[in-house]
Amino acid sequence: MARIFFLGWEIYIPLPYKGLIVEFVEEFKIHYGAKFLTYNVHSLIHLSFYVKLHGCLDNFSAFKYENYLGLIKKQIKNSQFPLQEAVNRIIEKMNIFYNNNNDEITSIEIYKFGKECDNVILVNNHGFIFHENVTLNNNNYFICTQNTKNNYIMLMNNEIASVKHIFKRKTGEIVFEVCTLKCSTFFNIPVKSDLIFTFIIDSTSESELKCISVTEIKYKCFFVEMSNGMAIVMALSHNLSS
Repeated sequence: MARIFFLGWEIYIPLPYKGLIVEFVEEFKIHYGAKFLTYNVHSLIHLSFYVKLHGCLDNFSAFKYENYLGLIKKQIKNSQFPLQEAVNRIIEKMNIFYNNNNDEITSIEIYKFGKECDNVILVNNHGFIFHENVTLNNNNYFICTQNTKNNYIMLMNNEIASVKHIFKRKTGEIVFEVCTLKCSTFFNIPVKSDLIFTFIIDSTSESELKCISVTEIKYKCFFVEMSNGMAIVMALSHNLSS
């Protein structure tokens, strides 16, 4: 149910399952006792109204700000000037610099690249620098060619892809070389799994390699390996940035 809320009202409203969250709260009281039915649990029944009002849950959720506050607290080492130190750590993370020409603060989009590696397949792409992994700072996605759990992404056309190579052009542009895979629905009740971007994939059905830009990545995917080359992938449809 939470995944539907993350995707927004345009996905949620056609579904005859608005009572699921109410049923969850009622079942919670039965299984755990009425004394544990706190205000926080009870208030879940109002989520559908606020999703209809504000859109997907990420648009008005306070969780990411609470998590961000926790990260800032961990980065502060000196109690004498906590505000100044917090500002310095935030500036370092965002990589903001002062532009003396127009007296403006400008933010640079940055990719944090991992270890460089060789590539013998793209022999014609001279001068490209290949990397094993990269972190996209705008959403904190960590994508790795060497690690299955960080290797799968959803493209803007909702295809699931495996990242085979990551390289940087001379211009600084980052390029991903990927294979798309065949997908099928994982379940149909209470909703079809593809509505909440959850699929079964056949990892042996890789397409030919193709190059994509970072703007073609919709979500990173959580990967659960099964048997016979099959796996479950679930799009991380919320924003991971702090």
